[in-house]
Amino acid sequence: MPGGQERALRRRINSVQSTKQITRAMELIAATRVVKAMTRANAARPYSTK
Repeated sequence: MPGGQERALRRRINSVQSTKQITRAMELIAATRVVKAMTRANAARPYSTK
């Protein structure tokens, strides 16, 4: 495999891995936000039933 093609492939692999890592971090942040929102909604429930 010529060096340029191998280098491009390595760069593509690194790019995909980086995107995967960023996506995973975004999923974790979103999950945390959902849990916080649900906690706040449950805490406000007694006030909304009055």
